[in-house]
Amino acid sequence: MAADAFSARRLSEWTLLRAMTQGEPWDPAALLTVTDRLQLRTAGTCPPGP
Repeated sequence: MAADAFSARRLSEWTLLRAMTQGEPWDPAALLTVTDRLQLRTAGTCPPGP
């Protein structure tokens, strides 16, 4: 079960990262709930939110 939760979280984060980098709509508040790994990866590399 833990692997499923891990996979679901990674998929959610990947979807958010894709939306940010592709110029698709995304909720800036969602970035506050992601892992440090994703926050560090996106810092300084993504355009500003909507």
